[in-house]
Amino acid sequence: MAKDINLDRTSLAKKILIEGIKREKLNLAIQKYINKEISIGRAVKISGLSFYELIEVFSRIGITSNLSIEDVKKVL
Repeated sequence: MAKDINLDRTSLAKKILIEGIKREKLNLAIQKYINKEISIGRAVKISGLSFYELIEVFSRIGITSNLSIEDVKKVL
């Protein structure tokens, strides 16, 4: 597989690990947000995405926003 994408085995392993960590951080942020354990701002920090990117992900997977006016004001 490493040859197919022009990476050595170490670089491929590193890439896979980094992508897995990003995915897990996003999943954690989504789960905590759905359970109302964290705010949208905290979800942004945990996920590593921008506010707009996270809202787009929420929209794609059908998560309705718990945004308050205060949350929106913080972003603007």
